[in-house]
Amino acid sequence: GMIAYGAVIGKATPTQLVWLMVALVPGFALNQYIVVFRLHILDLGGSNVIHLFGCYYGLAVSYVLSRNVPAHGMGHPKKTSSYKNDMSSMLGTLFLWVFWPSFNAALASVSSAATTGPAVRGHAASEQFLCVVNTVITLSGAAVSTFMTSVLGGGRMKAE
Repeated sequence: GMIAYGAVIGKATPTQLVWLMVALVPGFALNQYIVVFRLHILDLGGSNVIHLFGCYYGLAVSYVLSRNVPAHGMGHPKKTSSYKNDMSSMLGTLFLWVFWPSFNAALASVSSAATTGPAVRGHAASEQFLCVVNTVITLSGAAVSTFMTSVLGGGRMKAE
């Protein structure tokens, strides 16, 4: 809920925020049912499903709330960055890169995943190792795609 809330803070009224959360809970439950039980996607601890849903739900609600505003409110004087905000974002990104792989892998098995995981030179990789590697690859892909989208959408590479 906090991710979706963060995407619309400053754009939504308190009543809209209540409705946002009322619709979020059944939407997330349906999303988790589809991802985990229908598509059989393994998500240890459920962290990826809830964060991705919160992200895209928040972006969709933000788009709906600002669709009648010219240029989606990008010309508003408060839509600028400051040194303090930029440093907070950088610190949060650093914590994400350092701690997220181990956070994701905490519930994974340390024993070898000989039946499910790939073998490297005859040794089976542990589920925990595979979870850390997958998380780092995912974070790297997200960073690259963010800058590519920025270039395609804005014409220059910027992280603001």
